[in-house]
Amino acid sequence: MIKAFSKVSIARNIESISSLKEVKKLSTKDGYCVVNANAWAVAFSLTLDPTKSWCVDNAGAAREVSVTSEIKDAIDTARVACNF
Repeated sequence: MIKAFSKVSIARNIESISSLKEVKKLSTKDGYCVVNANAWAVAFSLTLDPTKSWCVDNAGAAREVSVTSEIKDAIDTARVACNF
């Protein structure tokens, strides 16, 4: 089953990116999103393996990322990019 991105309104976040002065973070149980004026990254837990997530960022990264304890570990908030 494919999970829809209904828990995060990506369109609404993209509209507000240009006016951001600081890093903004949005978190749900299954997903995490970080945006600033220059970058964005979003990660969602994989249903079959909660120790892994799928992360996508504005630099074009789209990859599976292992997480140690929380979904937010998939994103480097200082760089606003997917962790490697």
